[in-house]
Amino acid sequence: MGENPSTDPPGPPYIVPFEGGDAGALPLALLIGDRSALPLFSDGVRAREFLTSGGFGDYAPVELTTQALIATLRLVSGQVENVAIDPPPASEAGMRVRMGKLEELADALEESLDEVDLFDFLAARDEEAGRESRPDGFE
Repeated sequence: MGENPSTDPPGPPYIVPFEGGDAGALPLALLIGDRSALPLFSDGVRAREFLTSGGFGDYAPVELTTQALIATLRLVSGQVENVAIDPPPASEAGMRVRMGKLEELADALEESLDEVDLFDFLAARDEEAGRESRPDGFE
């Protein structure tokens, strides 16, 4: 991790909240504004803070390898469109959250496995689309 953990991208192991803390169950899906998102965390502490603040008591953080994250992303791709990276606790609801397309992230991870830096991936995607790379806010 770098000196500013709030801007460090998540890397393996990836933390995703699952119902009952069981990676075989369904992962948590959120609505951020009008977009569906799978929350992805850089560490278990952030994930637990988020879950506690949002009243998601039936969910617990689970560490995933890159391959397990890819499988999870593919599993929910028909229902969830985005990944929310390190969304803040509900008490910080005015904060911005970085989001990217779930399918694009799954493809990039599959192609490069552990070599994908999620923030670099999102910035490159935005640049290719002619958009300024910026975080998206909770609404």
